[in-house]
Amino acid sequence: MVRYFFRISYVGTKYRGSQKTPDFPNETIQGVIESALKSLNPSNIPLSSFASRTDKGVHALVNSFHVDLVHSISGKVFQPYVITKHLNSYLKTNNHEILVTSTCVVPDIFHARHNAKWRSYIYRLAILKPEIKTEFSIKAPYEEYLPISEVNRCHIVSSELNTNVVQEVANMFCGAHNFTTFTKYTQRDPWRNTNRIIDECKFYESSNKKLLEDIQYSNISMWEFSV
Repeated sequence: MVRYFFRISYVGTKYRGSQKTPDFPNETIQGVIESALKSLNPSNIPLSSFASRTDKGVHALVNSFHVDLVHSISGKVFQPYVITKHLNSYLKTNNHEILVTSTCVVPDIFHARHNAKWRSYIYRLAILKPEIKTEFSIKAPYEEYLPISEVNRCHIVSSELNTNVVQEVANMFCGAHNFTTFTKYTQRDPWRNTNRIIDECKFYESSNKKLLEDIQYSNISMWEFSV
């Protein structure tokens, strides 16, 4: 048995989050990945462990997981580059918006979640310009004002937003905090440690290059939370 570590990227719009669920095994990122791994025909059932969970509709620039695989031929092992190529071919053929960016062999004691040193998240806001805001209504969905490359990749703010105040509040999230109220498992698992440290929380105007020279960018200003 060999343990492999994978890095993947995905567009989460059409998936029910990353974590596999019994009711929708092939509608989650983890479920799709395990189906793809099964197409390698290993002699064991691939059970993946992800470094981080994402909710429905959330994209990942980089997520990672590990899995143990046993080759069906005794004495042989799957080569990482072969796995990467095979999985990406399977995912493309089955119209999945998931890409395996790298595969490598890791020690048996390695765990993608437990050995993760940090995680970072980006939340993107599209703030409507004042002249556009006056036209905003139920009859004119916000998608009409967004560049095509930003649809389903940001949250629209249709009212005025004092970005200076938001920047000040963002600084308050830094440091050690207890997140007991964010979990439902404290009664079932009182031993769980709900204290976490947020190293950085910034709110800033996006400097990312526009994917397209889309005139719709003139309708909005893009801002990001980086945590």
